[in-house]
Amino acid sequence: MNNRSGMALSNYLELIWYRSIAELKAEVARAYLGFIWWFLEPVLLMAVFYFIFATGLRGRGAEYAPFLRCGLVAFKWCTSSVNRASQWERGNLGIIQQVYVPKIVFMLTGLLNNFFKFIIILFMLGLFLSVYGNTPSIFWVAIPVLLISEFL
Repeated sequence: MNNRSGMALSNYLELIWYRSIAELKAEVARAYLGFIWWFLEPVLLMAVFYFIFATGLRGRGAEYAPFLRCGLVAFKWCTSSVNRASQWERGNLGIIQQVYVPKIVFMLTGLLNNFFKFIIILFMLGLFLSVYGNTPSIFWVAIPVLLISEFL
């Protein structure tokens, strides 16, 4: 890693944290519905996919709705993180030209933002699964491993 300032990436963790919080606050302020949109977007996405696949394509089954929601939550986090990390340079060009900061700081900031949103959505998924009748089992122990692997 190019380290012109002599500082390790661990010294930039505070910058990553505060930049993530600032971007989340700015996103809430920019959106018409604000914080509510973080909940509303995945619910609407799941409803549309459920309507298309369950009613339109006749893919009904007893465990179809929980299966669909689990897959969509992981897919949504992955796609939004990849999209955000791939656009880091365009959104931060002014800072890059003025001050030296390791480029990975900007990608990690985007990933951390999406991780915060994902935790909220994951909590909603857990509520949905418990209401739907799926009780926690030994397989739920794998959730932290899946979170870490998807974050990486």
